[in-house]
Amino acid sequence: MVRKIPERSRATADGASDVASEVADLLQGITHLMRREARHELGSDSVTWAQMRALRVLDRMGEPARMSELADELNIARRSATSLVDELVARGLVVRGHDPLDRRAVTVAVTPAGRGRVVELSARRRRAAVGLLSGLSDEELGALRDLLRRVVASTRSGPSPVPGSPHSVEPHGGHAR
Repeated sequence: MVRKIPERSRATADGASDVASEVADLLQGITHLMRREARHELGSDSVTWAQMRALRVLDRMGEPARMSELADELNIARRSATSLVDELVARGLVVRGHDPLDRRAVTVAVTPAGRGRVVELSARRRRAAVGLLSGLSDEELGALRDLLRRVVASTRSGPSPVPGSPHSVEPHGGHAR
């Protein structure tokens, strides 16, 4: 069951509407609802939200990635990426390797079991998103996607992402391969 996010208006000290703050609150609420729905569907013996995100990123990367690249893509500390990968290795969802160009560098790649989990989790995530966004028309959903893409693009350093590039946001909610 999908819970609705309550409507609320925030005001600043001068009484003006703080729309940006309200939008941030709404986005946080939607993220919370999606995580809750995913936990509900996935059960207690499944991967965590962070593990799911790491699997999706690695799968999109398509080839063994250096641990530092994974940490950068996830925007987390390298030590945190190492702990995350330790958990995924223990579950048989990823494997570690060595970069042939630099034997000191550790790489990580999704296993066939991990790829299967990505497909399963992506389908569940998509169903949760469809449920949360079912009150929007196709036109409204497209407009929301376009606005969110602009926000993401404006927060990245360098030139704006080109659709289909590794830094563009795709309609399924992630980055392009």
